[in-house]
Amino acid sequence: QDPAAQRLREIIEAVLQASTDDALQLIFRPGFNLPVTEVPMGPDSPFRAIMVHVEDVVRDGMARGEFRDVGDVPLAVELLSGVMRAGTERIGRDPAAFEATARATREVVLASLVRGPEES
Repeated sequence: QDPAAQRLREIIEAVLQASTDDALQLIFRPGFNLPVTEVPMGPDSPFRAIMVHVEDVVRDGMARGEFRDVGDVPLAVELLSGVMRAGTERIGRDPAAFEATARATREVVLASLVRGPEES
């Protein structure tokens, strides 16, 4: 099986790439025209299936020693999903910024999970 970090990079890339498709924007940017308090975040949220998959990858990465122990995996993934949402919103506003946004999104997400040398 591929390293967890590689699988996470692929998920990030797929989500950001899908957000460029006009037909899929409402899936990846639900409620983009709503106040943040009205954006769907519960079990029916379009992002939920992706978040569950990311949780599995994070747990696997922790079990294999690739990722540090984040404690509450669902909470950590929910917080990191904010980074991905921000990336999709940025790309929606400025499609030309796709590469830079994808790179920054990967860096922020992975920096929060990958074990540092002092954690080995």
